[in-house]
Amino acid sequence: MRIALALAIAPTLLGQNLVGQHLVGPLTYTKGGVVLAGRTTPWRAVASIEECSDVTEYANKQPADTAAAQFELGRWCRERGLEEQAAQRFARALELDAAHEGARCALGRAADLVAQRRRDLAPLPFADWCRDHAMVDEQWATLVAALAKDPYDRGAIARCKPVQERHCGETLLRPPFAGRWLRLVDRTGHHQAKCFAFFAIDFTMVDADDQRHRGTGKALTDWYGFDQPVLATADGVVTAVEAGFDDNPPGKAGGFDEANYVEIEHRDGELTDYAHVKKGSVTVKVGDRVKRGDVIARIGNSGASGLPHLHFTMDMTVYAGNEGVVIGRPYRFGGCRLVEVDGTPCSIELRAARPQEGWVLECSPPAK
Repeated sequence: MRIALALAIAPTLLGQNLVGQHLVGPLTYTKGGVVLAGRTTPWRAVASIEECSDVTEYANKQPADTAAAQFELGRWCRERGLEEQAAQRFARALELDAAHEGARCALGRAADLVAQRRRDLAPLPFADWCRDHAMVDEQWATLVAALAKDPYDRGAIARCKPVQERHCGETLLRPPFAGRWLRLVDRTGHHQAKCFAFFAIDFTMVDADDQRHRGTGKALTDWYGFDQPVLATADGVVTAVEAGFDDNPPGKAGGFDEANYVEIEHRDGELTDYAHVKKGSVTVKVGDRVKRGDVIARIGNSGASGLPHLHFTMDMTVYAGNEGVVIGRPYRFGGCRLVEVDGTPCSIELRAARPQEGWVLECSPPAK
């Protein structure tokens, strides 16, 4: 993994020759541009983006030689899977303060205290206590158990999502469509109310003027996305299919459990889900192997959907003991272009990026 900020001449954009920057590393996105290493590059000055972890981030950290500072860096490392570095920092914290509670718990030297806190605290406060004591496995198991009991538990969801955000899916995905598509803004927050959907995206097709339909939009065929092909985002095996529900007229949503969909399993148990597809359009069955870019269905308006669009997400089933629950997993798209961000035109190659609300993506049809 690497971090880089290189300069190159980007293609002409809006009639101007721009110096395009190729941004590689842990990236964040703002209305004004892309943030890398504390520096914001305006959208129009970016040529490509590639999200990845940064191994230099740990090396650049220079904590004070105090028990508290060493422990906090150890916790940071453990949350990112740097176990060897974490153990070194916890050990140093104990050298500086032999009674440091967090370091003792993090190194497994306070089993009686952990057992007592588990008895005394309710599940979510216990998860917070585990987080504060760098016990990430115990924290995660507690959250999974809570969500297995109630996948709509807002407290558990609020704690679970940041944990998941640190571990993006290993499978790089291509967008599940070809053409020009807008990621809709989840204004109602309905995706965030479900642990299996908090990384979900609703995509709708738009024209060059960002219009979603021609004419009045009262007919399904007025919508540019309706009946467009839905594409597999990566190689995998079909694990679930529903194809028999009717499509709703625009503006009239059906029931949550009345959506047609396809589910595909990829490596390491990662699942992608494609929902609200058109009745009778599914071209695959359970057990079929599909390739990246294969047509698996067509865009429809079935289920809890008021306009033709594609609900897309990645998730996986995780367990705490014998209790399992489907939890959303962050993912990255590659092999397409970002052409607009909240109304700001740009021309950016997406090599690997988490698609954001308000982005307009353009993707070529898969090669035959």
